[in-house]
Amino acid sequence: MKNSFSLSKTALAVACGSLLALSAQAQSANDSATVDITGQISASTCVLNMKDAKSGTSTNEKTLNLGNAKSGTSNNTIGGTFGEAQKVEFSLGTYGNSATTCVAGTGNNRWNVILGFAPGNVITTNGKTYVKNQDAAGTDAMVVLSDATTATTTPLTLKETLGYAGTTATASNVLFADKITLQAQLAYAATTEAKAGAFTASIPLLVLYK
Repeated sequence: MKNSFSLSKTALAVACGSLLALSAQAQSANDSATVDITGQISASTCVLNMKDAKSGTSTNEKTLNLGNAKSGTSNNTIGGTFGEAQKVEFSLGTYGNSATTCVAGTGNNRWNVILGFAPGNVITTNGKTYVKNQDAAGTDAMVVLSDATTATTTPLTLKETLGYAGTTATASNVLFADKITLQAQLAYAATTEAKAGAFTASIPLLVLYK
């Protein structure tokens, strides 16, 4: 079965602040009021680089190809992995020169990648979470995502949440010059042989500046 999932950058972190002030005077005549809204948009100064061993580096969308994997026929462990694990390496660069480390503004010196999952796109079994196949006609296998930023690979606890409340790719925010590595591998959803078919999932990403 041919399997892949794509990571798409929906937006870089954009800092936006607003102040809402409301003033009114109670009068016997018609009431009047003013609403003053002020805000500031900070332009994105960083670009998210996504690199894997098979297809090189891209900045907008990355398809991570898990290849054609062969399933065991029986006595499999639910959540047990099979096939070859694949990794994607995230780094920050400057617009116009993605190889140059970016600076994201005063007070920001660390960053992280947030993965978004809509309701129904995560499977929880035996207390662990997995990416669900978005191809209803495909395999029943799941994908386990792990933080491989350090020498110790740690499975992520996935949240069915989009936006900044989503799942961070690594437990601790890293310095701007440092990289974040995410690992993906197929996993059994049952003790029987995994159903033949494709695995497809699209995961939107956000960059968090701290």
